[in-house]
Amino acid sequence: MNLINMNTIPSIFNSMDNIMGRLIDNELYSDFWEPSYDVFTKDKEYIITIDLPGLDKDGINLEIKDQILSISGDRKVNESISDGYHSLKYGKFYKQFNIPEDVQEKNIGAHFKNGVLDVSLPRKKEVKTKAKKIAIS
Repeated sequence: MNLINMNTIPSIFNSMDNIMGRLIDNELYSDFWEPSYDVFTKDKEYIITIDLPGLDKDGINLEIKDQILSISGDRKVNESISDGYHSLKYGKFYKQFNIPEDVQEKNIGAHFKNGVLDVSLPRKKEVKTKAKKIAIS
């Protein structure tokens, strides 16, 4: 099971969905922004890497409930800078990930360094079962 389902066949519908999604997100969720992230799988764990420059670890909330990992926080505007061009997003951010059933929730860990949050989601050891032949009488 994957953390994120990827559609590998691009189409015009994907482009339209992305455009419409951005429009809807801007209207409904204008108070929140979504940080950039990567999700990948290693042999024994899933890794989520999230870029959160300008924050410290005390400004980040990590919570798991009902197999959903929620990451939130608030990046404050630098009040000493008033003029100029701003492309960084400020204010509250929020991102959720559906967690696969093979994750050991009690062993999830996180590390924050240089504005990058790495979340490690250890996978349960796969129990291999052998097929058992059933006699027919």
